[in-house]
Amino acid sequence: MEKSHLTGSVFYNYVICPRKAWLMQYQINPDTEHDLLSLGRLNSKEHYERAEKEAVMPGIRVDIVRREGDELVLGEVKKSSSGLEASTLQLAYYLQRLEEEGVEARGEVLVPKERKKVPVKLDEETRERLSSSRSEIEELLENSNPPQAKWLKFCPNCAYAEFCWS
Repeated sequence: MEKSHLTGSVFYNYVICPRKAWLMQYQINPDTEHDLLSLGRLNSKEHYERAEKEAVMPGIRVDIVRREGDELVLGEVKKSSSGLEASTLQLAYYLQRLEEEGVEARGEVLVPKERKKVPVKLDEETRERLSSSRSEIEELLENSNPPQAKWLKFCPNCAYAEFCWS
């Protein structure tokens, strides 16, 4: 699988569960009727009605885009902060991709039910984390089979649970 096919979602899912990242990249879709998928889609609509919604370009689908003065701000809306490290990496990937296109921006992971707003910037540590994650993800995706299922704290609420554990 080519690295140009990487998306922010694969970075997010890789942190949560490498198996889930592999399944998504190979277009093995989860249970689309899973309750939490539906709730996730409603979350940003419900909490950020006035914000400009969903900016999309290859490998990027940002929940919210807004301007604060001269600054472009990307917002990723999450239902909880349990995957905050993953959300931060996902948003950092978006910021890096935009930077590569000459667009400067900063990011915020928004968790409305917890009233959290976590700033995300492309500092040296974040760039190193992106680089090492990219290498690990590319290595993962070179395999023609997904990693073995491994029970994680996210499994009970995962749309792939039936796929992995039945």
